[in-house]
Amino acid sequence: MTANVSPFTAAGRLLNALDAPVFALAYGSHASARTGGASDLDLLYVTEAALPHPMFTSLIGKVEALHHEHGLTVDTEVAYAVKLHATRAEMIDALGLSGFRTADGLAAPPVPTDPVYLNSPVFKARLLLNAVSSPHVFLAGDPVRYRACRTAAERALLLLAITLTPSTDERAVESLAAALVTDPLTGSSGEDFLGYTTPDIPWLCHLLSLTIAASNTDTRPPKELAPLGVDLKRQLTASVLNRPAKF
Repeated sequence: MTANVSPFTAAGRLLNALDAPVFALAYGSHASARTGGASDLDLLYVTEAALPHPMFTSLIGKVEALHHEHGLTVDTEVAYAVKLHATRAEMIDALGLSGFRTADGLAAPPVPTDPVYLNSPVFKARLLLNAVSSPHVFLAGDPVRYRACRTAAERALLLLAITLTPSTDERAVESLAAALVTDPLTGSSGEDFLGYTTPDIPWLCHLLSLTIAASNTDTRPPKELAPLGVDLKRQLTASVLNRPAKF
């Protein structure tokens, strides 16, 4: 691994050293090309099961070496066990919106700065959903299983957006995207909310439009489908919350 190889290529090669790999991707500022250059490279490796401790430790060392070789900052605010690796089961839970389930239904409270929360299974589930549904780069692995995972994430995100949009009369695609970017109660956004920012709105609108079109038999263009009917929400609720994703 040398600095002559792009960090994306170098990161993708690390997947081959893991047991039962599924896929690897890069997300965050580097993947969306909105970085000053030295920020950390957000990476996610998905495997069938938990990695043996020596293998996971080796992966961490290789990722940190990659950062140093490319002049990137190493960010350890969130533990590597939360942000760097996920089992297939953990990803399936995240795609079922486990990070947003409460006794009263789905909710998306702002992210507290408490280190305990930032290293909790609930936050990991939120982070995993964001990684697969925000602008990202597929690095290596099984492209078919990756696409199935991404499709499930997009359906989960649409259900979350519908739930967070207060009025059924204002569920245009733009309103759905805005609901994912900013908490209307606190004004929290970005890392303090769901991880999406204002520059992500075009991406979110495009993603949500395609997901609506794929989920709805209505033949009108996706942007004309507002207000969204209760049938679509019921359909998404059944598929996202009651049937585990398959990939």
